[in-house]
Amino acid sequence: MNSVTLVGRLTTDAEVKTLPNVQIGKFTVACDDGFGKTKKTSFFDVAIFGKGTAVCQYLKKGKEVVIFGRLQQEKWNAQDGSTRMKIGIVATNVQMVGGAGGAGESRPDTNAYRPPTEDSTPNDNTRGPWAGGSIWD
Repeated sequence: MNSVTLVGRLTTDAEVKTLPNVQIGKFTVACDDGFGKTKKTSFFDVAIFGKGTAVCQYLKKGKEVVIFGRLQQEKWNAQDGSTRMKIGIVATNVQMVGGAGGAGESRPDTNAYRPPTEDSTPNDNTRGPWAGGSIWD
């Protein structure tokens, strides 16, 4: 079973790209592990597809979120001929935690979003709606 749950803070505002076949929302989440001198922070690139990108308008730098999804590994050949590899998170659900944001800021009904079907979430490591590139670019 390929399942991931992360709690962390966004390092930048989420961005959405519209491609011919699909919309892709992308952002990076910083997750802390440990406390004090043993505290370590890991950074994870996250992508969300299709209707799930609607939540991206609320995902601003510093917001705390819970990400539910799966790992996806991609391989590609770099210009120098070497093989590169990256592992990212494909989100099926993103929920904001903590209080409401600043004055006048609205929050979405996070329970309204339903995870996409297998058909709407690309999982082919060599081809996809991004036409030969990486979803993490």
